Amino acid sequence: MPITVRCACGESLHADERHAGRTARCRCGRTLTIPAAPPPPPARPTHSRRPGRPRPPFPIRLRSRWTDARNAFARRPPLHWSERAAWGYLLLSLLAAAALPTLGDRWWPVTVFLFGPRWVLLLPLLALVPIALRWRPKALGPLGLGALVVLGPVMGWHLGWRGLLGGSRDLRVVSYNVANGSRIELGPALELWEADVVALQECGGALSNHVRAMARTTQWHTHVFHDLCLLTRLPIVATDTFTGFRYGGGWGGLVTRHTLQAGDRSLTVVNLHFDTPRRGLERVRAGGGVRELTTNLRLRSDAMRHARTWLGPMPGPVVVAGDFNTPSESAIFREHWGDFDDAFEEAGRGYGGTRVLRRYRVRIDHLLSAGAIVPTHVEVGGDLGSDHLPVIGDFAWE
Repeated sequence: MPITVRCACGESLHADERHAGRTARCRCGRTLTIPAAPPPPPARPTHSRRPGRPRPPFPIRLRSRWTDARNAFARRPPLHWSERAAWGYLLLSLLAAAALPTLGDRWWPVTVFLFGPRWVLLLPLLALVPIALRWRPKALGPLGLGALVVLGPVMGWHLGWRGLLGGSRDLRVVSYNVANGSRIELGPALELWEADVVALQECGGALSNHVRAMARTTQWHTHVFHDLCLLTRLPIVATDTFTGFRYGGGWGGLVTRHTLQAGDRSLTVVNLHFDTPRRGLERVRAGGGVRELTTNLRLRSDAMRHARTWLGPMPGPVVVAGDFNTPSESAIFREHWGDFDDAFEEAGRGYGGTRVLRRYRVRIDHLLSAGAIVPTHVEVGGDLGSDHLPVIGDFAWE
């Protein structure tokens, strides 16, 4: 292998491996030592492949990059416990929002949460938010998203997009559970509501007699069936009643269907009242068994199914009013009444709680509509002496 040595004066001396270690003199008089030849470069490895065998799908250098990236990810420091708690809180809120419409009134633990104070899911924020502000600001993101999920879908806040659009008021309907009417003054309430149709539940005793007397002394048309009372300014053309839910030692509910004459239109108004899960819930919260609550879930589901079967298809504009004793997120409520429009969800704003409890409210009284009638404004009225609040809805002919 040839060796080239360059002198300081610019002269180049050529030698080979045999002259390694010897000296040579250049023209300028300097003496140079001929170095040994550099070692040859290592031979590149050859991959033995069978004839026709394809090459590896990825170059070796690409595989090494993926390996480096994986190792770098593995070397990342683990999340702080507060960040893990924040992401866990977001996951918990999403699971609660998904469980309510799928397992509510189907599985007893979710049913207890369905009827209970859902704002308890906000309590972990009292500890997690100060910790995130002090040490881990990155945790505020998932905590904020989790809080929005709880305040919105979990607790049942609605914007009421039809209410934002506005609209005319052709019909006002009120649904109110008067709790046996022991403390309500019906006359002032009717003047306050300025309603065209009023559907009352638990309208018994002296109040039902008063409602019957109003048909003789006022312009109101009335109908009383057990604890269901209907007052309407529109003439009542026909009425059907159904109470086929009392079986198995329980009470399912009552349903009445009325055909009203609204000018040249025919309007169907349904007034109903289903059984309450109160006894089963109280037993579970007191540490008892879940058998009574499970029986009540089956009873209320059967009652709603029988009610829809009895009502059948109702052509034309229909308004359903009553105490369902079931929140709108319930799975059985959506199964049997999901083909109706929930007036509060479409034209109401806020949470709309109608059942007043000690520390919270539950929206179990509903106004539903179908056909050529749409809600334009829905609100929850003030306290008139019952443990429920009235639902007041304005509707317009479509």
